[in-house]
Amino acid sequence: MMLSEQEKMFAGLAHQPFCEELKQLRLDNKERLYEYNILTRPSDHANKARLISEILGKNGNNPNIVSPFYCDYGRFIEVGDNFFANYNCTILDSGRVYIGNNVLFAPNVSLYTVGHPLDAELRNQEWE
Repeated sequence: MMLSEQEKMFAGLAHQPFCEELKQLRLDNKERLYEYNILTRPSDHANKARLISEILGKNGNNPNIVSPFYCDYGRFIEVGDNFFANYNCTILDSGRVYIGNNVLFAPNVSLYTVGHPLDAELRNQEWE
């Protein structure tokens, strides 16, 4: 059975992040992030909460993520109750990310679940 690029990605195997499926997932998420970061007023708590629940794979009660927030897919991130992320949080979620209850992130916290091959030829072939 052939694995999809997403299945390879989650298994920690070399995969092609620019396949159509993964590109579309990232593009869809960028649209949601644009609405969250740029179009939604900071005082519009209901819309911010709705968007966070659409962006993240799973969130507990009372998540608070200060704009701007960046992630690749969003759907592969799970946060617990009372999660707080300050300005400029970046989560590259090419792997699953689990964040527990009552976790607080300072400004500019970045989590990376992806790496690139050290071999230049493999990088040029767009493998991750």
